[in-house]
Amino acid sequence: MVLRNTPLRHLNSSVYLANRRSDLRTLYRYAESAEAIHFWAMVLFTPYIAFVWLQRQVVLTSVFVLIQLLFNIYPILHLRTLRGRLDGLFVRQHAKRHTKPVAGDAANRLR
Repeated sequence: MVLRNTPLRHLNSSVYLANRRSDLRTLYRYAESAEAIHFWAMVLFTPYIAFVWLQRQVVLTSVFVLIQLLFNIYPILHLRTLRGRLDGLFVRQHAKRHTKPVAGDAANRLR
């Protein structure tokens, strides 16, 4: 499993690997897409939060900031962590594909 068990796994299962093998590049694209959606939701919701704050509705502003944290900022950070872990997997896969054992290398180590 690439992502840890979080409450968000029920909202968008396409960015999670279960027991099946999946194309990691597709998973990476899904994660990027989900991150972009949360980013734009955050950008579009922030002016409304500012408007409510300017209306001196502190309790409602606090609720909206909490919603912003739980539904936009936390998922963005979580998806960035996922993409960082996937980047590490891609680097390891690339290294495995492009390293060839040198003929006689084991014999040279014995000397």
